[in-house]
Amino acid sequence: LREERRRAVVLEGQLESMEADAYATLHSQELKLATSLSRLAALPGSTLRLLLSVTLPAVTQPELLTALDSSGQKQPEPGAEGEAGEPTEQGRKG
Repeated sequence: LREERRRAVVLEGQLESMEADAYATLHSQELKLATSLSRLAALPGSTLRLLLSVTLPAVTQPELLTALDSSGQKQPEPGAEGEAGEPTEQGRKG
């Protein structure tokens, strides 16, 4: 009986480990998909960040910014966009 309990504990630990690995993999794939889609989107940076933070609530802001930076999505300087996400005169580059 003790041996069965020990095996059950070991199996439970392995199952928890597999679940954690699966969650981490799905989280990574979700973030990769979001950054790939962001490359295709013609949205201002602030709008894109807002949309991604709403659709991916489990992703932290630093993870999101890192993913956007790695995908080549340029992040505007603070104050470079107006309220509607449009670049202000100051934020436009000629």
